[in-house]
Amino acid sequence: MNVSLEPYLNIESSGGANFSKNGEYATFVYDSTGVFQIYKTKVKENENSWPIRLTASEDRCTNPKYLSDDTILYLSDKGGNENFQMHLIDTTGKVHQISDNLTAKYRINKITEKYVYYSSNTVNKSVFATYRRKIPLLEHKEELVYQPDSGLYSVSCVNSTDSILILSEFLANTHVELFLFDLKKQLKSSITSKLNSDRRYVWIPIKFIDDSSVLVYSNYNSDFNRLGILNMDGTYIPLVGNDKISGEISAVIPSNSGDFYLMITNQSGISKFYEIQINGSKITEFRTLNLEGDVVYISGDARSFTSGASISEDESKILLSISSSDKPMRVICFDRHSGKSWDVTLSSIPGLNNANFVKAELKQFNSFDGLEVSYFKFSSEVIGVKPTIFMIHGGPESQFRPSFSPLIQFFTANGYNIIAPNIRGSSGFGRTFMDLDNVEKRLDSIKDIKALRDHLIQTDSTVDAGKLIIYGGSYGGFAVLSAITEYPEDWKAAVDIVGISNFVTFLENTADWRRKLREAEYGSLENDRELLHSISPIHKVDKIKSALFIIQGDNDERVPLSESLQMYDNLFAKGLPVKLLRFADEGHGVVKRSNKIKAYSEVVNWLNKVL
Repeated sequence: MNVSLEPYLNIESSGGANFSKNGEYATFVYDSTGVFQIYKTKVKENENSWPIRLTASEDRCTNPKYLSDDTILYLSDKGGNENFQMHLIDTTGKVHQISDNLTAKYRINKITEKYVYYSSNTVNKSVFATYRRKIPLLEHKEELVYQPDSGLYSVSCVNSTDSILILSEFLANTHVELFLFDLKKQLKSSITSKLNSDRRYVWIPIKFIDDSSVLVYSNYNSDFNRLGILNMDGTYIPLVGNDKISGEISAVIPSNSGDFYLMITNQSGISKFYEIQINGSKITEFRTLNLEGDVVYISGDARSFTSGASISEDESKILLSISSSDKPMRVICFDRHSGKSWDVTLSSIPGLNNANFVKAELKQFNSFDGLEVSYFKFSSEVIGVKPTIFMIHGGPESQFRPSFSPLIQFFTANGYNIIAPNIRGSSGFGRTFMDLDNVEKRLDSIKDIKALRDHLIQTDSTVDAGKLIIYGGSYGGFAVLSAITEYPEDWKAAVDIVGISNFVTFLENTADWRRKLREAEYGSLENDRELLHSISPIHKVDKIKSALFIIQGDNDERVPLSESLQMYDNLFAKGLPVKLLRFADEGHGVVKRSNKIKAYSEVVNWLNKVL
């Protein structure tokens, strides 16, 4: 290793921008301090105004939203515990905490001209109720909208008079039920139960067309998410023109008047952007937003920002959070009239030359059963055989997409190949592909990793078969542990970040609100305990032959600390090579830059010794 790690981890990123009411400003998150904080800047072509920092916290501040009174609402948690609290920045710049239950989590759902709708597990940690609070928030108290007996609910759509809501109940990543809630009558009624009667589907409401119908996208009777009109009586009409859409719909953002919609699709990991118009039950116009290069639209959850796009009130401009394999996450503005786009935020890359950053190559191979599986390869132009890191994404209903990774760029600069596959169970390739690893088929996804490893050994002369490293976080951490127990001869080293070691103890100890969601994917403690036991790496540690490095945050409520501790303790007791690095101020993953520098510096030094 001859290239320093720290400059790469000091590369900055920004995203999640949201327009002010007059369209003059944008608020966004930016990690120049080492953790996301809230900033604002002017949005004007050829006017790169210095961003104004609005928060000064040692913990992450996320998901900023301008309200109609020009105040800014955002979320913040402590030490990665994900108990996000709501804060408000008033027009003088003063910060107010407006939620007060530090053991509960608050999630911003929907914002209208008059109200903020949000969900929280204040009453019961396993149940998310829905609330609203009138703007100006400092002058009003919260109002309970709906308190369910069980389940995770959020407000996903609101009519023009704030009198009728669509409530989404999340039963799994692949199963969402929608309910109509009449605020005046205090009545809740199911919309999608009949449509979901024989199979689970996802329903994402976009906008009320009128009080009896809503525009949605869904995978109902389709392998991919497609547009349609959902009537309140439970009937569904797919839009004419869906055949023009390729790839998976990632997001649809309505304009203020509803004259056009911004549609973003995911095509083999690359984002495509379109303006569409809808008339009745027909898509009447497609217009491509021509952005330079292959980019990835970035959005996430409360830990970063839930939407990476914003349309100005006058509908003339669109803010987009994007990244590419060789350019860090940033915010751009697209002018609908001129067709031009420009950077609203700039990401610093101190001491590095971005011309040296490596671009991703999209490749495919046929797995053990003939299934075509795609992967991205990152490699420098240096000729010769190289140690190779297999990076496995989390989820599992997630997807590796070619956005910027400082760590990938660091490793490629130091002579490594990076192989990032989308094994079966990944999202973005249709519902059939995503269901191929469910419950008893779990280890078929690990067979994909094995098949890819064998394929590369046979076909890629740059891959050093004696220096293979497998690396992953969360569910990707399980994949790491599973790969080194199912196929121990294949790997020289392994890096597990907040990974699942035992599905039984994981489901027993994960946060109450997550258990049913995860059981829907992995199998239930009640019905599938024997299967969960059989696929858990903790019971196969005697097979491990590679060195293992484990990284864990103490405050992780998703994959609790106990999952890493029991794996470490078992390996240590057997005298097997294992290292554990814990962070008292982190949760699910390493977020703070100072901790990243410590963690990955130790990983690099450890790999030097192991290899």
